[in-house]
Amino acid sequence: MDARNLVAKGGTIAEGGVKEIFMKKYNSEQYIFRTRYDLTISKLENVFLDKNIYYGIYENMFDKESIRNLSDFVGMDFFDGHESVIKNASPSDAILDEELIERCRTYYNETYVFCRDKFPQLKYFWRV
Repeated sequence: MDARNLVAKGGTIAEGGVKEIFMKKYNSEQYIFRTRYDLTISKLENVFLDKNIYYGIYENMFDKESIRNLSDFVGMDFFDGHESVIKNASPSDAILDEELIERCRTYYNETYVFCRDKFPQLKYFWRV
């Protein structure tokens, strides 16, 4: 995402730049705040009733069933065709090496374990 935004603002990324950006940011305060789903969900569930919380999984957010479920939750009519509209997609050519993936996975282990237990469908999308 950061690489995409940098390029959109006219910047350039050198070869290996995505890896460098990731290494600098994955354990920063900003990213911890955005990715510690275990902490965020606990706070939500302490404030709201379960019936007032909708959880969606990004990796299948653009399929018809997910859009229909979200539409129903917020009380909107479902409009067929929205699944083909994808905004802010990041390029898929940003491949990280296994060592860096494992470092990040270890760092966020509590979050991965929590999410695996709370959302079993993640086994199809995440290495949990």
